Amino acid sequence: MSTLTQAPARFSDLLALLWGATISYLSLVPQTLLPESPVSDKVEHFAAYLLLALLALFARTSLRKKLLVLLVILLFGAAIEFIQPSFNRQLEFADMAANTGGALSGYALLLCINPMIRKR
Repeated sequence: MSTLTQAPARFSDLLALLWGATISYLSLVPQTLLPESPVSDKVEHFAAYLLLALLALFARTSLRKKLLVLLVILLFGAAIEFIQPSFNRQLEFADMAANTGGALSGYALLLCINPMIRKR
């Protein structure tokens, strides 16, 4: 990979790390400190993990690396849910399902748009 093509990949990785940290914070901060949302928290979980998958998988070229990163995202989502009771939050398997659905949808979306991006 040339230096020119590495820059967007590194930027995407940095954004993925920052977004993962944001997800961690929002998932572990006391619920009373979070603003009310007009949408279901399942939609929020789905969207958060869809974006995380898009950012983290964007620069991956091999199927093996994509699947490994996807597995890490899925484990991250599950781990956050299991850690939440330690922070006076609830473990919800429906949240875990929304996390998984979002990450898998992000991967599928990337498979669809990646050929268009790579042609440029």
